[in-house]
Amino acid sequence: MTLSLASYTSKIKTAISHSGFFSPSSLKNVLFVTGNESADLDSCSSAILAAYLYTVALKHDKAPQTPRQPKLELVVPLINIPRKDLELRPDISYLLHKAGVPTHAIAFVDDFSDEPTPAFVFLVDHNRLNGTTATLFAENNVIGVLDHHADESYYTNTAVPRTVRTTGSCMSLVVNFWRDQLGEELAQTALQKEGAVAALLGLGPILADTSRLRQRVEEDDTRAAEFIWNAIEEGSKDSSHHHKGVGPESVSKHVHDFDKFCKDLGSKLSEKKHDISALSGMDLLRKDYKEWANEDESIKSIDSLPGNFKIGISTLPASLEAAWAQCSKGAEEFINDMRAWAKQRSVDLSVVMCSHKDAEKNHHRELMLVAAGNMTPALVDDVVSKIKDQLQLTVNPKGTEAERGAYTFEQGDITANRKLIAPLLRNVVQGVPLSST
Repeated sequence: MTLSLASYTSKIKTAISHSGFFSPSSLKNVLFVTGNESADLDSCSSAILAAYLYTVALKHDKAPQTPRQPKLELVVPLINIPRKDLELRPDISYLLHKAGVPTHAIAFVDDFSDEPTPAFVFLVDHNRLNGTTATLFAENNVIGVLDHHADESYYTNTAVPRTVRTTGSCMSLVVNFWRDQLGEELAQTALQKEGAVAALLGLGPILADTSRLRQRVEEDDTRAAEFIWNAIEEGSKDSSHHHKGVGPESVSKHVHDFDKFCKDLGSKLSEKKHDISALSGMDLLRKDYKEWANEDESIKSIDSLPGNFKIGISTLPASLEAAWAQCSKGAEEFINDMRAWAKQRSVDLSVVMCSHKDAEKNHHRELMLVAAGNMTPALVDDVVSKIKDQLQLTVNPKGTEAERGAYTFEQGDITANRKLIAPLLRNVVQGVPLSST
């Protein structure tokens, strides 16, 4: 009999609640599946669903054959943020509630001590350990990678699978890999159990990341969405989960109308994600944050910036005006928050990216760069001079204090998101020549 998502999360909740579970000596045969440190809907949902399906694979002797061949006793989803920071992500809390996944069945990075662990790790939505997870896990214990970001070419000898390719959503890679690994029948059975709550967990981030399959859609996304929808249609025929108080009522509604179902779920997730009314400036900077560190002292980057620099990027689902309005002193306070957050994270260049739509539904992007750490205002000027044409940047006088190394821009190239801007900034700061095309 196929393990259900509810049974799996109940098992994990019991296991990780035991005193001493997170001590290194207890983790020798445990696999953690974790997303990146931005901990957005795609990362979190991918970690949970991949951990569940890996457990199904172990139960049916269909786990991937890796070079390390670990004797795994438990597979645990790990969210790459402190537990308290989940409250900054209402879209994730909403989807977890709808899928019947309790947060106490999920590990968070602050559940661990600061000691390295012997545990194994499977990466989703990123392809290199960084930050806290780089301390917790050994590189040779990375036994799987499913990601859609720029490939940093790590774990080529230890990770099976190791799939890094462009998709709208990492969840699509998760669903398609386990569909092939488990076989269609077993994979669909797992997704459709108890009213298809696992399928709902899979569909949510795909809809969110592709604007309901209308933008940034790759073949993987279409294939995964179709497979998930088949599971939802079949799972909706089982109404027994409603009597147990598990799963979303919406699974049984509009089940024969794919567009209606996607619109309802996608709109609700978008509404939750874009509501920043209860967040402070510092909350906004922490909400969807990623950083990149270069620790190679041999790399002599632009001018006098040392090789061991860090770039931190916060992505906001709102305009800068809306973000500044969350601060009592407006843009000035927000810039100070950026500096304070950068100091807390030991970051040299603090970056904020905004993506939002105006009243006429026109899409806009904005970009803020603030000098911190070893980055001087003159060095920020140099960075700006190298990226302004490519990103079609227009200076916004409000929020720009060039003498203090703070710049605010309207970004003309609205196709350039964090997946494109992060490596661009890394290359510029490292002094890598940019392509002329």
